Amino acid sequence: FASMAVGLEEIMKVDFQTYRYRNGYGDDGQHIQYGPTAQSVEAAIPDLARHNTKGETINYDSGALLLIGLRAIQQLKADNDNLRSEIKELRQAIGGSNAK
Repeated sequence: FASMAVGLEEIMKVDFQTYRYRNGYGDDGQHIQYGPTAQSVEAAIPDLARHNTKGETINYDSGALLLIGLRAIQQLKADNDNLRSEIKELRQAIGGSNAK
């Protein structure tokens, strides 16, 4: 086992949008889709992309993308905690009465 290497940085590279499937894919464009295209995911996190026999990118591992998003949330929480701690230390250093 190893810690997940992908997270916030990679998620920020994924282009979330609305789109319709091309004819012959998904629902043939009948409904608007929400989220990233397989091509956008492949550009940001190539390991998640799946291809057809012609080598065309046709979908991606959405479960893995969700887990990477959850990892990104953990990273943001850690960054937020660090910033709160730094703010508290700075307030204490300047003698602020609102040091919490």
